[in-house]
Amino acid sequence: MELNVTIRFSRGGSMLNARKLLAAVLALLVAFTSVLAAVPSAKAEAITTIVVYIGKNTGTVNGKTTTLEQGAVIKNGRTLVPLRFITEAMGATLVWDAVTRTANITLAGNKIALTIDKTVAKVNDYDVTLDAPAAIINSKTVVPMRFVAESMGATTAWNAALKQVTVQFSMDWLKNKAIVPFWEAMAAALGKSLTGLTTEFNATHPSMEVQLVQMADYTTLQTKTIGSIAAKDPPLIAQAYENWAAQYATGFYLSTFDSYINGANGLSKADIADFFP
Repeated sequence: MELNVTIRFSRGGSMLNARKLLAAVLALLVAFTSVLAAVPSAKAEAITTIVVYIGKNTGTVNGKTTTLEQGAVIKNGRTLVPLRFITEAMGATLVWDAVTRTANITLAGNKIALTIDKTVAKVNDYDVTLDAPAAIINSKTVVPMRFVAESMGATTAWNAALKQVTVQFSMDWLKNKAIVPFWEAMAAALGKSLTGLTTEFNATHPSMEVQLVQMADYTTLQTKTIGSIAAKDPPLIAQAYENWAAQYATGFYLSTFDSYINGANGLSKADIADFFP
């Protein structure tokens, strides 16, 4: 399965809106993790599959039933699960700071820090805002499952009918990241913003790597993109302006994000509210 995306800019758009657009597009890549993640080869390490059900204190790890010290719950639209359960299931190291009430999680060099009742967490030293913070329920520490899993390079999926969350993870995905080429011709302040956003995205999504390919100018970008479409080998993401759309549409190079934005695994309401204030 392949997804190709053009990022369209209005020449009169503000720097703030451009930054929001870039951030939103990079955030959308999370929804495509299962598509982009490197497919394990015959030599790949085994995939760990973790399943929990809302309201139940049992789950499975690679098909083996395990008892959770606190059942999975939903808070602010996010599933919270016991801290030790998710970290141990993924093979991560956990260090608890009782003074600050902070959970420090490490896995393959990636670091996450969550503090009880704080909506800002750290992923590889970058601040990440949470819809639902870590909390203590029935004397047990619970954390947002999707955030922790994806920050360590895993994929997550929600099944509304079964009220089930499935996490899949392999160390091989961290060793062989999914590469996402991004053709662009941004310069000056906007180019600097794109570089910063890309660096932050890569640091907070360790199983993926967006690689910027900067063209000399927009004419070169358009020419090369159209040529790659004709050759049926376009980049995964390319910058474009609205008056280029017709040429891209003829090559079936335009994709709608609607189902990804509004789907169960898409952007949160907070993300959408930030992008469309």
